[in-house]
Amino acid sequence: MISNKFQFHYYLPDHAAALPEQGWKVHVSAFYDNYHRILKKVAAYCYLHDIPFKYVTTIQLRHFLGRQCSRLSAGKVITIYPTNSVQFCDIMTDLYKVLHAEHGPYILTDHRYRSARCLYYRYGTITRQQRVVYTANGIALPDANEPIYTNKTHAFNPLIDYGAPRNTDESGYLFSQYSITGAYQFSNFGGIYKGLQKSSGKEVVIKEARSYLGESEKITAINLRKHELTMLTRYAKTGLFPTVLDHFQESENYYLVTQMVPGKTLASLKKEIYLGGIALTNKSAISECKKRILVVTRELQNLFRKAHQIGIYLNDVSLDNFVQQPDGTIRMIDAESVNVIDQPVFAETGTPEYNDQNLESGKLPLVTRDNKRLGYLLIDLVCTANDLLTLDHTGRQTKRVFKAFCTMYRCPTLYQIVCHLEEWGCSDLPISKPRYPLPKVARDLQNISRWQEQNPTVPVSLKKGDMQMDSKALNSLNEQLRANHSLVLSKQDASRMIEMSF
Repeated sequence: MISNKFQFHYYLPDHAAALPEQGWKVHVSAFYDNYHRILKKVAAYCYLHDIPFKYVTTIQLRHFLGRQCSRLSAGKVITIYPTNSVQFCDIMTDLYKVLHAEHGPYILTDHRYRSARCLYYRYGTITRQQRVVYTANGIALPDANEPIYTNKTHAFNPLIDYGAPRNTDESGYLFSQYSITGAYQFSNFGGIYKGLQKSSGKEVVIKEARSYLGESEKITAINLRKHELTMLTRYAKTGLFPTVLDHFQESENYYLVTQMVPGKTLASLKKEIYLGGIALTNKSAISECKKRILVVTRELQNLFRKAHQIGIYLNDVSLDNFVQQPDGTIRMIDAESVNVIDQPVFAETGTPEYNDQNLESGKLPLVTRDNKRLGYLLIDLVCTANDLLTLDHTGRQTKRVFKAFCTMYRCPTLYQIVCHLEEWGCSDLPISKPRYPLPKVARDLQNISRWQEQNPTVPVSLKKGDMQMDSKALNSLNEQLRANHSLVLSKQDASRMIEMSF
């Protein structure tokens, strides 16, 4: 019998023995490009021996692979449930023979079996609903709540422990050469840390890439970081990126060390130059803010123009990836997705709020892709109208709101720059009072988002390329917008927005 629950499919043999509440269980990891091959091998084995297992559907792999997935669930695309320790040992021994040549992401909560690259195990809950395990003395402990392998109950491990535990010793090269003083971010692929180089006392950035984590056998955390090393080294003299200081492999993980670029990320700078947060009556603050915005805009244009002239595709455009230095110049600090324009793109990426349907088609030239993302980044700096791209991938609603905003705040230069980057073909801003006052523009954004949150299961009848939307959904949305004295969408516009929302 196969049942479907949450994001998993379950195989539950009719004649299988009763499963324990807790015990040893097996996790098999895989990448996008070898998942089906691995699943077929595991399924054939479990069908033959009447062993229960669960697996994710292809469309939901993104929740278990990639940079942003939880470190506690990353890689766990197949779970096998032994009925006892004897069967557990048989499963591990048999599947090792079948899967020893396969590769998958490292599962941080589990122990890797021998030299396998996709076969893991741990002691944990099986049939118990609560995520707790009990010791022999009846003490309840949280199950797998940290991204590291532990056997909290000290349950007897029936396997011969071939695999070495992960290195937690601080006597290696990393800690002998560098002091970790803080963390910028953590992700499934590895952390980015603030540090000090002990020999010089210089502030550095340490980028970690964990072994056997990634989206495919090509696009792994380590390969992405090594690609960044290649780009930073090749273009070291351009002044566009940080300087590489060191790189090394330790405990199967890879580390790239770069100089600390002084200044503020554009995400931090946005708090200071967010024009939409200034009252229209505060003319002096608006004037000063617009000057700063144009300085940032010109510096970003210079950076993108220089990159394109020397043949660089920047690709991963977001506020967190650029730093304005004390002298006003801007540098890109994340180059793992940077690519040479006349070579195949190593890993295409993109911030959802900076991607419209033309960018997602993949048909645009690389320079055009960069320019369009720069346009959306500039919109994000001043009014976040680009957030509408998550609802309307055509970009029309973003353009409408941004035009209203620029009219209200008298930003013709910024408007024309963005129009040029987005290839909107815009005319000059109207001098008369705009059709949509600023408070109304803000309500538009809030009401559309609120309606989407309140109606997660509104019936929508859509076909690929067919902009048909259930009339109830259209009426529901427009009723809320009318009630709040907001905009009323045409059926075509609403259809596109709903299509991209569900």
